[in-house]
Amino acid sequence: MKALEKLNFSLQRENLQKLFFDQSIFIQVIQKLSDQNIINSKKQEEIDNQYKFRGKMKTTNLILDILATQPLNTANEIVNGLEVDNKYLSEHLMDIQNGWLKLVADLKNEWKEKYLYIKLLPLGYVREIKTTDVQASIEMMNLSNKAIFETYLNSINLNYSNFYKIFQANFNKILIQGESGIGKSVQLKYLVHSWANDYWEICKDKIIIVIISRNVLPSDDVYDTILKQNFRNIPYMNRDILMSLFQEKNSNILLFIDGADEFNILNHPLNNIFEKSNCSIPTVIWSRKRKAQTIQSSCDVTFQLTGFDSSQFKSFIQRYFISIEKSEVFIRELEQQTSTIQSLLKVPLMGLMFYFIWQELGSILDKSLYEIYEKLVVLLQKNIGLSSESILNRMLMVYKLCFIYLPSSKILVPVDKHEEEELVKCIGYFAQIIPQYHTTPRSVEIQFLHQSLQEYFAAKYLIDKFQTTKSLSYWKTSFDNQLTKMNNTKLYNVIEYIRQSSNEIFQKFLTVSEKLQEIYNCSKELKDLLANGIKDNNKLLIKDEYISNITVEILTEKLGIHCVDITLINPNIDLSFMTNQLCSKAKCLKNFIICVKSSEKFVELNANLWFSILNLLVSTKLESFILKSVQNDNNLQKSCLEKRYRNSVRDTDSKQTTSTMVQDSTPNLRTLDLCGCRLSESQSKELASLLLKCNNLHSLNIRYTKVMNSGFIDICNGLKNSCNRLKVLNLYGFGLSEAESLALGEVLSVCCQIESIDLGWNVSMGAGLNSICEGLKLSNETLKSLSVYWCDLNENQSEALRELLLHCSNIEALNLAWNKNINEGLQRVLEGLEHSHSTLTSLNLQNCNLTEKQLVYLGEWIKTCSSIKQLDLGGNRSMFCGYKMIIDNLKSSSDSITSLNFYGCNLTEFQATNLKDLLVCCSNIQSLNLAWNRNMGYGIQSIINSLKSSCNTIKTLNFCGCDIRETQLISLAELLSICPKLELLDLSYNTKMNYGLKEVINTLKTSSDNLTSLKVIGCRLTHDQVDTLKELLLTCLNAIDQTRKISLY
Repeated sequence: MKALEKLNFSLQRENLQKLFFDQSIFIQVIQKLSDQNIINSKKQEEIDNQYKFRGKMKTTNLILDILATQPLNTANEIVNGLEVDNKYLSEHLMDIQNGWLKLVADLKNEWKEKYLYIKLLPLGYVREIKTTDVQASIEMMNLSNKAIFETYLNSINLNYSNFYKIFQANFNKILIQGESGIGKSVQLKYLVHSWANDYWEICKDKIIIVIISRNVLPSDDVYDTILKQNFRNIPYMNRDILMSLFQEKNSNILLFIDGADEFNILNHPLNNIFEKSNCSIPTVIWSRKRKAQTIQSSCDVTFQLTGFDSSQFKSFIQRYFISIEKSEVFIRELEQQTSTIQSLLKVPLMGLMFYFIWQELGSILDKSLYEIYEKLVVLLQKNIGLSSESILNRMLMVYKLCFIYLPSSKILVPVDKHEEEELVKCIGYFAQIIPQYHTTPRSVEIQFLHQSLQEYFAAKYLIDKFQTTKSLSYWKTSFDNQLTKMNNTKLYNVIEYIRQSSNEIFQKFLTVSEKLQEIYNCSKELKDLLANGIKDNNKLLIKDEYISNITVEILTEKLGIHCVDITLINPNIDLSFMTNQLCSKAKCLKNFIICVKSSEKFVELNANLWFSILNLLVSTKLESFILKSVQNDNNLQKSCLEKRYRNSVRDTDSKQTTSTMVQDSTPNLRTLDLCGCRLSESQSKELASLLLKCNNLHSLNIRYTKVMNSGFIDICNGLKNSCNRLKVLNLYGFGLSEAESLALGEVLSVCCQIESIDLGWNVSMGAGLNSICEGLKLSNETLKSLSVYWCDLNENQSEALRELLLHCSNIEALNLAWNKNINEGLQRVLEGLEHSHSTLTSLNLQNCNLTEKQLVYLGEWIKTCSSIKQLDLGGNRSMFCGYKMIIDNLKSSSDSITSLNFYGCNLTEFQATNLKDLLVCCSNIQSLNLAWNRNMGYGIQSIINSLKSSCNTIKTLNFCGCDIRETQLISLAELLSICPKLELLDLSYNTKMNYGLKEVINTLKTSSDNLTSLKVIGCRLTHDQVDTLKELLLTCLNAIDQTRKISLY
């Protein structure tokens, strides 16, 4: 029989037994068995004798055992052939589905009440907590079997309450990991209880069988364990049926295994389920992280329980504690605690403990974690009738064990039965005491409900040891040796407990330990960060900070899975080491920004840093990676980019490892920015391999990036996998050759979502630009921004741009600046914009050597636009009459204009007056640049007066080198007095300002809270003017936000 047939036969066995008790029926059955050659004449005679001399029961069971070896159809034929009315029995014997549903129903009845409530610690003052009312958070950590899960997981918003929906997928093994006390067993109970009570919307006809690892006996195999832990009250389920179900790989069975980390029996069949990829039935395993690391590679998907978020914790407290009013006060007080204490509240059991201690103390707002644990231990011991004095020696032993085993993943203690009972009595409310069946002599494992408890007890040991052994010479020679193998984060936490207990003892430990000195050799801000965590658990900003590798290790481990955004600005840090740490400790990292200083044009990425960056991209959920170079101090560049981290990967080994790593990945990358980096050809190929695995890249910025040899062509090939997602490309200053431009054009020909492309400062594209333009036509509906700044455009390339723009109707920004030889090509390009008149908002024609003819055409063309926001004509010195036409026709965009640049345009007084006529009509000007127009004369006065209509929006004014005079500055001061948003004012190289400058500065002292930059370079300032500037700086330093920087030039 197959498994389900065996199940149904076993289910009907009692009815068959009753039927066969009748002697006439029994004779008929024996005859039919003989007729079908199931038994021979000798066996028939043996059965007859047994029936006569050994009784009906044993003989009937023998017949049933024989029938159980035959196909169910055979048994049914025999039953149907009997001369008796047995239609009911026959129908039920063949109703396999009904037999399965009977098992489902009976097993659900077994579990319905068993996991209804969660067992609480001896805390008091709390209601019973229902398993189904605990709602925590769960996140996916690793997806190995993408073929099975990726599409399915994306189709459902998986969370704690609907996690059962994943069981509908065709999976082999799921791993759920979490730290101590986070609620792994609670989730298993939640799933079992909700299944048993038919709360599931799907998978209702599956059965769940549970294995509690710590309750497995060495003498029992997997089947014995399952029967004992699940089917004690279901007599028709037996080992044979269970084995058949496993052998037939029945997908309607879910095997839940709790506490894989607690299982310690060597050479037991259960280890095969943990270690091997192929399980007989779909299996879900719960484990602490230490065991999960060895199991993960054999699982289809790994999830992490992350405990309560703030709203879940509030709901938990308010629902189950007797005084609702008190619980609200408790929650408000917790919101003022350090993020370190708040993070502990993610763990449900820790939340219970904190509430209990708060009930007793009335407040914990001013208490350190050490003080809280100190009081908690005493109160819990008191609750179960223990006095501190009676168990002092036993607790001292616990303290020592906690310190000695800090470097280990678990605490194993040889004990006899009596000593085990004593341990349970002393710390059973803080830890599980788990017998170890495979050890000789007998031992137990101590598993604390949270790692912080072991660290607290370890700190107690060191404090006690220090008070009894005060010799500093002893500590200097032995302490660092004891710390050699210890996890740095655990060590830091222990030392922090000591600091909270006694600053005097803490300082003495600091003097005797070089390792501790390295940890605490950082700024006050970083010490606060390590001790209290970050206010926003998702974001970390580090600026101008030296951080040692030990501190980096502690910082990344404490941030852990919850860190989403990291920004490093000018860090003095081993980036290779930090990036490598983040690979394993910040799996949910989404945004990583690094801004480093460099005196070189390009940043060189050494093999170790490049390997760790790629590893980060493939091993986390990183969506945005930005590495920017700022030219400055070369020493800082070396400290950031050239340090070798400990146990680093050798260059010769990293290539093979990188290839394998990228091959097996599917990165989540959406934004990649390598601005200012130099990539070798091999690094470019590795990046290309990574990009080939990305199918969701939205933005690539390789501005000022140098790629060696054929590397860029490889990168282009890699981009093709994101052709339907890619939106932004920045290649400014990349130095594209014609061949590289042709390769880029080929990529763009399959991209349909490009919104912005910057090709600025690429003067060698040649015919490749035509290819790029042709390729961009596929993105004609999405393209909004195009920059060909300083590309040395010729007329042929201008025609290609025209053809592209004619296909587009949504262009918002066009940058043609510094193309001095564009000549007639400008008219062609502008003709191409005929379908974008209503959308164009920004046009940059700076330093294009525009002729009067071109300016006249531009003026006519601008008349058709009504939404211009930014116009840049700087550096075009031959404006003449075309200028007036431009100004007059810009009035159609007066409601939208925010920025005008006429830098170095040689404007006359008459032209300045024309500009005044435009500015009077505008009310949203934010930036006006008139630098190096020395001949505007009194037209400046008109311009300044006309800006009053934009007084509420002006942010930047540039009058550098405008020969601005005293009376004009008095008018400017009057304007600035009503400009609250001014950020930058440039009056450089104006040498005849006299008293007018003082008027301006005095106005700035009272009117501009947003000022960040005042430039007066080359103004030949008098002593009086300098004194006035000093007063402005003092006023700003005393009155404004201290985080804002005022720059004076």
